Amino acid sequence: MDGIYHQQQKLLLCGLSAVNNLLQNEHYTSQQMNELADSLPNYQKSFFNYHSNFLKIGNYSADVLINALQQVGKQVVYFDKRQPNHLNSIVQDQNLLGFLLNKEEKKFFFTTHHWFSILKKNQNWYNLDGKLKKYTLFKNDENLIEFLNKELKNNLTIFIVYNNKKQIDTQMKENQQQQQQDTVQQENINQQQVVENQLQQLDVQLIDKKQQIDNENSLQNNQIIDTIQNGVLSIENSQNIDEISSVENTQQIINTQIIENTQKIENSQEIINVQSIENTQTLENIDSIENSQQIVNTQNMESCQKADNPVQIGNSQQIINIQSLENSLQSDNVQQKETKKEIDESQI
Repeated sequence: MDGIYHQQQKLLLCGLSAVNNLLQNEHYTSQQMNELADSLPNYQKSFFNYHSNFLKIGNYSADVLINALQQVGKQVVYFDKRQPNHLNSIVQDQNLLGFLLNKEEKKFFFTTHHWFSILKKNQNWYNLDGKLKKYTLFKNDENLIEFLNKELKNNLTIFIVYNNKKQIDTQMKENQQQQQQDTVQQENINQQQVVENQLQQLDVQLIDKKQQIDNENSLQNNQIIDTIQNGVLSIENSQNIDEISSVENTQQIINTQIIENTQKIENSQEIINVQSIENTQTLENIDSIENSQQIVNTQNMESCQKADNPVQIGNSQQIINIQSLENSLQSDNVQQKETKKEIDESQI
């Protein structure tokens, strides 16, 4: 229908059918592939040929298949599975013939490798696996890329097959450039990540340093506040002590004054008492004199009866003496009153 050549696998000749399906005809036979395998160097230097099965029934190495494609002018490039994003640009290449694929398969207690090919023809993609009874068609490029990415996770190996050497050189150059760009981009990303990490570390260090400075400032401020408070308390205590001392000194002065005033009062009281005693004695003297005077008067009256003139002279002299004594007593009373007044004023 589509004019697609699809050679199915026989025995272990999956590599032979994969190459012929890419070339879209039976270009090689098993005998030709065996001869090609025998012509290649035996790198392992074993008794059996490294490049094919010792029974000559297939199981060809990648070197045999690549050489077979190169002999008809095709170029084969190994695809780096670490760069799966390159598949998007590869499938768009107009000179791309297809893919030569090797899939690892585990059977019982041993592992085998199966070769098959995918062909690009008329902008369509065909899976020409020799194990399939009929080839399959991929819907689009995205469907193909999805299939390849899935198989890459299952140890799929991809070889890119181009139609001519010029195109492969260009593609290799582009791939190298792309790889270099990717490498530079990755290095830039790594450097940027390193710079970001360093900046983050610096930010953390700055935050820690700021926190440390804030803590130190807070501690210093607390110390300053404590010092100021202690100074204020010391000043207040000093002022209180000074005030207490001043009050005590004032109290001492007042007590001294009170003692002095008390002594003055006591001295004045003693003076008053002495004066009172003296006044009392004076009054007693006056009473005694008056009594004496009465006695004298009585005697005088009796004498007058005997001799009038001599008695009158004696009486006059006695009257003068009594008046002098009364004046002296009045003067003493005035002095006592003045002294008492002075004492009262000093107590106030």
